[in-house]
Amino acid sequence: MTNRPHSRIVLSAAVLSLGMLIPSCATAPSAPNATTPTALPAATATHAPTPTSTPRPIRPPLVEDPLPADVAAKLQAVLDERVRERTDEPSVSAAVVVPGEGIWSGAAGLAATGDQVLATTETAYAIGSVTKTFVAGLTLLLARDGAIALDDPAANWLEGVAADKSNGATIRQLLSHRSGIDEHVDELGQQLAQPHRWTPTELLQLVDEPHFAPGERFEYSNTNYTLLGLIAERAGEAPLEEQLRDRIFEPFGLNRTFLSGREQVTPPLAHGYGRLSELTGDLYDGSGYLPFETLATAAWAGGAIASTPRDVARWLYQLCTGVALGEDYTAQMVAVDPPYDYGLGVELPVIPGIGPAIGHVGQIPGYLALAFYLVDTGTVVVVVTNTDMDPEDLGLVLVELYEIISRA
Repeated sequence: MTNRPHSRIVLSAAVLSLGMLIPSCATAPSAPNATTPTALPAATATHAPTPTSTPRPIRPPLVEDPLPADVAAKLQAVLDERVRERTDEPSVSAAVVVPGEGIWSGAAGLAATGDQVLATTETAYAIGSVTKTFVAGLTLLLARDGAIALDDPAANWLEGVAADKSNGATIRQLLSHRSGIDEHVDELGQQLAQPHRWTPTELLQLVDEPHFAPGERFEYSNTNYTLLGLIAERAGEAPLEEQLRDRIFEPFGLNRTFLSGREQVTPPLAHGYGRLSELTGDLYDGSGYLPFETLATAAWAGGAIASTPRDVARWLYQLCTGVALGEDYTAQMVAVDPPYDYGLGVELPVIPGIGPAIGHVGQIPGYLALAFYLVDTGTVVVVVTNTDMDPEDLGLVLVELYEIISRA
């Protein structure tokens, strides 16, 4: 598998590889593809990227009040119109956080087409690689606590095949996709069509030889986050799902967020409908895991979280404003190495017509999620759907929602 460039109309470039997000994360159209060597000097094990040049103003605490009724009606109308116009898109759900004012969430369409189940604001969707913002957040919390150091060699916290596959990379280089480690998702192929509960060790056994020396350049690989999940389990002395729940889900009031594959997603949940990968049709297998058990366990720490837009928006606001991590580790999270706009578990694109943003795109068969904190205003917009599609297409909804807020 290789990365294929998309045009940059709305969001940072991305491709679909078995449904998992592989962004090229270039800051300008002329920047090199993520798989192409660049003129950037190789980083050392202790190298830390420079902070992004865009300042993040101090924001007020999250306000849970509903937005004004007239604004809420306009936002909901965007979703209603979307599902009327897009018969190939079963449902769309979204949430908006406006600093100092409140939060809105809405949904339109069908969570399950066979039984004609309507999507609601409580319906959980698979959010793919938006999962990385949570796993990165947990990793940074462990570093803040002194349990790990970001510039530790990852192998110090790994054993067996995991240590062998770490390529001498540091934890920071895993977080920022600068490890050079091969992508295990490339090797799954038709195996995803067979019922199986994947373990991290099995996934790592699929990993081929490294592509380059650690720190040499950026290349997106979900394997980085499989290793980070194992590091978190050892350093935090508890399963990943327990640490996410104890340190992020429950403290931040994320009552509809689950590490699928390890935790069953309690209804209501949205079935995923595949279109763009080898996996097509209604993908849900009735297991309580999204998209389905085989893929949820294969995605694990790189992309298995299921959630609602409201939960994701609440998390992203508190993550990007420093509430979750504190000033120092938030600054490290948003540091970048030009020309790539990827920090520690977050993308930092410039969205035309809106400005700089912090967040992630999540693609996994049957679902697409866009989740971004918009730096200039502090607004968060999250949009999800239960089919796979071009992120730039769903990005039109994100922009339209933001424009309503900016005019309110």
